[in-house]
Amino acid sequence: MLSTGQGNNKGSECQGLKPITVYNTNSYEKPEVIDSLDGMIDVYLPDYKYVTHEIAKEYSDASDYPVVALKTLKRIYFRKVLLCRQIRKAGRKAGC
Repeated sequence: MLSTGQGNNKGSECQGLKPITVYNTNSYEKPEVIDSLDGMIDVYLPDYKYVTHEIAKEYSDASDYPVVALKTLKRIYFRKVLLCRQIRKAGRKAGC
């Protein structure tokens, strides 16, 4: 469930604290999803799992992952804060 900084966080805000909302994603998102989050997210934490179509197909049955993920990352890039993780599979070189 996505926290929008409302509800249970009100007590924190009264104490001078402003909780941040982090959106953790595998980057395999439709553009409309990212656009719908505009203004609600403080920090985006996308993963970038696969660079090649072959590896994406083998491990996640998503051969279009590299293309979709890069589009998602570009869309997120112009939002507030972006921290990107590259996931490395055991026994593989980075980016493979």
